[in-house]
Amino acid sequence: GNAIDAAVADARYLAAELGVPAIVGPSASGDVAAVLKALDGTGVLVISPSASSPDLGSKNPTDEQPSLFWRTVPPDTLQGKAISRYLVKTSAPTKNVVIIDEKGPYGSALSEVFTSEFQKDGRTVKTSEFRNASERDAAIVTATSPAPPFVLFFSSQTADVIAFLNAASTLSSYDGVQIFLTDSAANTDLLNGVAEKKIFPRVTGSRPAIPKGP
Repeated sequence: GNAIDAAVADARYLAAELGVPAIVGPSASGDVAAVLKALDGTGVLVISPSASSPDLGSKNPTDEQPSLFWRTVPPDTLQGKAISRYLVKTSAPTKNVVIIDEKGPYGSALSEVFTSEFQKDGRTVKTSEFRNASERDAAIVTATSPAPPFVLFFSSQTADVIAFLNAASTLSSYDGVQIFLTDSAANTDLLNGVAEKKIFPRVTGSRPAIPKGP
């Protein structure tokens, strides 16, 4: 199986066999979407520490019908705008970018939010979506034909980001191309999994800030 299948199996076991009222996790938006669907009607509350897709959760919760999905990070409607603002205001303002994104509640939704914000005043966005490893690898190769100033990579799975950086560090078409990543890249698994560390100076990223205070 894969991470999504494992998350669903764990959630069903916790809800049906152990009868828990709430589950903390999973972390990735795609995993959360599958778990929420599997637990629909059970009344189990799901709390995620990092699932930021704007497509998750009840759109109009009420006291009578509260949302059974909570999260401790802001939705990507905010992060998409923040990424656009960063690229527009860099020392050499960026006019065109390429996005490689995982098709699903995280990658697709973040890509849409970013594109609607960035694609103004003559700026352009080219998007390549992937659903599996072979499509991901093909998108990585074609993203730099021709080479843009920035390639943005949006996936909820750290393994995808590692594969992207390992490929980009060996392809001459990525020489001089700046790379932008999001919160799925902000962990030690990525630092240990990327073979060619020389690519890191060309990598920029964003993630929700850690809350401070009460």
